[in-house]
Amino acid sequence: MRGVALATSLCMSLPFPATALSCTEPDPASSFTSAAESDARYTVLYGALDHAGSQVAEVRNSDGLVTAPPAPFITRFHGKGLSARGFVDIEPRDIVVELQCMGGHWCGHLGADGPILAFVERTTDGDVLRVGPCPIWIFQQPTPTDIATVESCMRGAACLPEFQQ
Repeated sequence: MRGVALATSLCMSLPFPATALSCTEPDPASSFTSAAESDARYTVLYGALDHAGSQVAEVRNSDGLVTAPPAPFITRFHGKGLSARGFVDIEPRDIVVELQCMGGHWCGHLGADGPILAFVERTTDGDVLRVGPCPIWIFQQPTPTDIATVESCMRGAACLPEFQQ
């Protein structure tokens, strides 16, 4: 037993950075509530981003730590926007994507092409989608339940995260 305690103590005292990132499971209802309570203006989009070849890698130093986040890039959205009637067709639009990093190790990224549910900030400079390593503003491959939840929130029904339903 002393050997295990000594080994554990030695491992804990070594000067290595933590390499795990633990994220809370994102939930569309929580994201909707955060957007609604924010001073910023958001629009909710359901569709696809045309971002092939657009993503830029973050800058890392020789130790592998992020020294600069990826540069923002423009992507084209095609799909629907959330209204009081649910999701309705909208004109394609350009969106600036900001991939955010934290802790020197982790950066957000967009997954493969496919449907997304995104909470996009409406700024004076245009629409901005912020994607962090623990994304709360984008849901890749949203389920029918995710879509129904956001539509229900928009109609003013109870907007509870899945774990509270």
